[in-house]
Amino acid sequence: MYDIIGAALDDLDELAGDAIGLDTIIGGVKFSASEVRGLQKARAIDPNAVATVRQKQDQRRRKVLPVPATSVAAGASAVVTIETQETYRPERLIVASAIAGSFLITDIVVGTRSQFSTPGDCPSEIFSPDAVDANVHFDTLNVGAKMTMRITNFSAVLAVFRAAFLGTSLS
Repeated sequence: MYDIIGAALDDLDELAGDAIGLDTIIGGVKFSASEVRGLQKARAIDPNAVATVRQKQDQRRRKVLPVPATSVAAGASAVVTIETQETYRPERLIVASAIAGSFLITDIVVGTRSQFSTPGDCPSEIFSPDAVDANVHFDTLNVGAKMTMRITNFSAVLAVFRAAFLGTSLS
C-alpha cells in the first residue's frame, strides 16, 4: 500500500504523459513511469499529493500536534516553534475560539518553506474550531524537522495563544 505525502506539484499530469516507459524527474526526485502513474492515482484522491511512499496502512494514523501555549503581550509578536518526533503532515490548524479574535498569523514555516502563498497576515479566526473548509495541506515534517508560527496579538491586553494541528502521522 502507498501513502500520500508532500505538497502540490502542478505539472505532474503534464509530465506523466511523457513518462510512459521512462524515468521522470519531478521536483529533483527521480520517479519511474509506474511511480508517476501511482502519483496520478494519489492525486485523484488528494489533489495536493506529490509523492507516495510504501507504508503499511496500520502505521498511518490521524494525530494531534500540539502548539505550545505562548503568552504574547498586547500589540506584540512572537515566534512559536514546534518540533515533531515522527513524520507528520499537518492538515488542519485549530486555534482556540476564545482567543482567535485577538491574533493574526503572520507566517507558518515548515523547515525553510513558508506555507503561505504570499507574505501577509491572516486572521486566526479562519482556523477556529467551527471554521468551514479550513483544511490545509502543509509540507510534511520529517523526524526532527521544525515548524515555526509567527503570531501577533493585536488586542489591548496580554493573551495566551493556544492551538493544535490535526494531521496524519506516517510513522
